[in-house]
Amino acid sequence: MKSADNKEIAVCPNIDLGTAQAAGDTLRKVHVTAPFDAADLQIVDYEVSLVGCNTDYKGALYVDNIVMDYDDGYVERTVWPTRQQKVSASKLTIPSSVRLTDAKAIDNAARLYAYMQGLADSDYVMYGHMNDLLMHAGKGDSDTYGMVGDYPAVIPIDAMTLAGKDTEYQNHEPAPGAYPPVTGQAAIDRAVALSEKAAKKGAIVSLSAHMPNFAEVAAKGKVDGSYDYSGFTSVVTSGKVVQRVLPGGDLNEVFNGYLDKIAAYGLQLQAKGIPVLFRPYHENNGSWFWWGAAHCSASEFKNLFRYTEEYLRDVRGVHNFIYVYSPNGPFADESDYLTRYPGDAFIDIPGFDMYQEKPQKKDGWMDSFSANMDVVQAFAQHHQKLTTIPEAGILCGKDTLGRTGAQRKDWFTEALNVLSAHKMAYFSTWSNFNADVFDQPYMVDKKRGHEMVDGFTRFYNDPRSVFAGQMLDYTKLNVTHQPVQTSYAYLLAPDSNARVCGPVQVRAKAAGTYQQVGFAFRNAAGKLIAEAAGKQAADGSYTTTLSQGTLDSLGKTVGTIEVLLDGRPVDSLKVFYNMPQAATPVDQVDTFESYYGDNELLKGAYSTNCGPGCSIQPVLTAKAGEYQLGQDGLDFHYKLAKGGWAGIHQEHERDDWSAYDGVRFWVKPGRTEAEADYPDQYGWGRL
Repeated sequence: MKSADNKEIAVCPNIDLGTAQAAGDTLRKVHVTAPFDAADLQIVDYEVSLVGCNTDYKGALYVDNIVMDYDDGYVERTVWPTRQQKVSASKLTIPSSVRLTDAKAIDNAARLYAYMQGLADSDYVMYGHMNDLLMHAGKGDSDTYGMVGDYPAVIPIDAMTLAGKDTEYQNHEPAPGAYPPVTGQAAIDRAVALSEKAAKKGAIVSLSAHMPNFAEVAAKGKVDGSYDYSGFTSVVTSGKVVQRVLPGGDLNEVFNGYLDKIAAYGLQLQAKGIPVLFRPYHENNGSWFWWGAAHCSASEFKNLFRYTEEYLRDVRGVHNFIYVYSPNGPFADESDYLTRYPGDAFIDIPGFDMYQEKPQKKDGWMDSFSANMDVVQAFAQHHQKLTTIPEAGILCGKDTLGRTGAQRKDWFTEALNVLSAHKMAYFSTWSNFNADVFDQPYMVDKKRGHEMVDGFTRFYNDPRSVFAGQMLDYTKLNVTHQPVQTSYAYLLAPDSNARVCGPVQVRAKAAGTYQQVGFAFRNAAGKLIAEAAGKQAADGSYTTTLSQGTLDSLGKTVGTIEVLLDGRPVDSLKVFYNMPQAATPVDQVDTFESYYGDNELLKGAYSTNCGPGCSIQPVLTAKAGEYQLGQDGLDFHYKLAKGGWAGIHQEHERDDWSAYDGVRFWVKPGRTEAEADYPDQYGWGRL
């Protein structure tokens, strides 16, 4: 072959005679493919030459059907969907009464929760797909419907749609102008219409919330008297946003403006009797969003979630939201899951997100998936909650399933096998933004689609999977509800891990039915040093002053502050009593001396993340030989699965290291064979 720029393209495939088929008259026929780079498609001359090698054949030879072909990665489907029966009511044990965080929840919210509980306790598993009615990689109004003739049982959208204009959704729409830019109330109305459409299909409505970085929104200022929330992203993590959006912070006004949009969306659906699974601040134990563990303390995150719910529920009157909590898996144990949990009074559905990156034909990810379900399911049962998996799926590339190369084409059925053995009401995959960025298989025409279409269809045909057309009408159920707790309280100040070295005001928020709010102060051994009654302030919070006398009695210790309702502790946090922060040079990253041997404080300073089947736990060590200077070092305690990874992260947003060109640290491998193989790694190293 010769290209337009006179380049010779030599393609010399070997003919595999082992694939030849009989063609009569002793002849055999074989198909030959001569692949070449798509960059060479500008061909002006094509020559076919047949070269005999190690053969004495002298007979007839025929050539036919020379065509140019293009492999777009799509395949002919061979498995077709079969009409599925509705969920069998006889297989469900639906509770007649449920407990919700909102005492004024609409009846349909209680009915939905009871229905989901019945499904969770069976071997049924609902399937969800983000933005199924909004964004598509294939044709039609739903990629799911295009494959199996039915819609997902759960159809979430994201609060980004409420911002309108040039949101991420507009940037990924199927074709330019498919969704005309809208702002203000029109954007909210569009989101409501999408959710109402999903409900009419029989699906459960869900709202995630990739909230913008409000520091950036505020810096832009108001446009025509209102803040413009479009064009900003949650993955910009600078600005200490969590601390600043809470009451008293300079971003509280702009934050409330965004919550008002969410409230406007919720109230419209509430008027139609449609409940919503609301999932804000997901994957909060990671550090890729501004509400992540590296960017706020545990108590700050908890108060962010609590404030959001109280604002929507108590200030704006939104009573059709069911609140979902979903940190990122995996988790070491229940205590690991509990680290940033806002409390039973604020969470209806504890769940988790978990993705499989680049699955292999045989790997242990499904075992890890199952193990994390065990952890979260046990947690949910101990707290008498329903549980689920709001995000799961495969990542073959960056944030996408990948057009070709799937190693586990029946991944969905594999996941179903694990899910149905646990009490998970549903799992959901992320959005199909377009044909290049997608998380669910799809069809490109009636017969051809993504290489996992057959596998997904087998998943749909399995009677355990539940799609919208199989859903029962939960609005007909007879279900009553009551609040999870008749009263609750939580600490507002000081912050967890704060250094209390002088008299300080202690503040707490309380709600519900109670007689008295108090505070307790304990030392590192848990011994009660002092109690104080709370005095109600003008803003409704309860306060007391931690006096110098109490501080003197506490001494130098890592202790706790508790808030008491009628003498019962309901929330607590750790602080440093009489331990001032030593001044450190800017080039000192961490000596591990400032945690005073307390691993919980160390964990509060670092966020962790790891791959499936792996674990990571930063632990302080004072054992001789395991640190270089001072009294403590870091025991980087980890477990890695094959091809896995694990790491810890600490934020140093305000440190200016522009004058430096390296990081110096002391490291000692813990394994004897490592000591023998890498003797030079002792002492100071340079990265």
